[in-house]
Amino acid sequence: RTPKKVSKEKINSLNLITDELAKYLGNCMPAMAGEVCLVYNPEMHETNTTDFIKGQPKNTIIGNFAFTTNLSKHNESQVMLHMPTEIFYPIMDILLGGTGKPYEVNRSLTDIEIAICRYVMLKFQEALKDAWNSIIKVDFAFDKIETSSKNVELKAVKEEKLVMSFDVNIKDVKSKIRVAYSSRFVDKLIRKQETQKAAEAISAEQ
Repeated sequence: RTPKKVSKEKINSLNLITDELAKYLGNCMPAMAGEVCLVYNPEMHETNTTDFIKGQPKNTIIGNFAFTTNLSKHNESQVMLHMPTEIFYPIMDILLGGTGKPYEVNRSLTDIEIAICRYVMLKFQEALKDAWNSIIKVDFAFDKIETSSKNVELKAVKEEKLVMSFDVNIKDVKSKIRVAYSSRFVDKLIRKQETQKAAEAISAEQ
């Protein structure tokens, strides 16, 4: 769980965030679904935008998030959260009063399904915020949902990504949730965290 291009000084912070995100996702998903939902085996690796999208089915779910810190605001999407449809549909079924049965659907999401998906992404937004706040004050703002991997590939800026992935079990379904951050985004946040720690240390000595 050690990305090669990330300095050793930053690995501890990133490992902490990955573990915290697994914990918060593991809390919010059962709360939404009213079912036992396991989020485990957190992993971290580097890739690029093209490879992150490659291999995903034509119809997929990717939530885009922008972020703000107490020092800066970024309006462009810097975070992509991929939730496979095989995870989304059981959650949606439970939210609509069903038993959480899986769906095998090879089509685009309907308007109602997209509205429910937005609700789920807003819950994930809080998990992202709580995980990152374990090291630095960050706020995430949900931007939009993409449901076509082809559209994502055409629109995406080709850049290096840091990906945190988690195995998820819900009902009889097992899949992965993956969160891809702009490597520039991660570098800026970790630098801010290091600067804040240094400033706090100096202040404590005075």
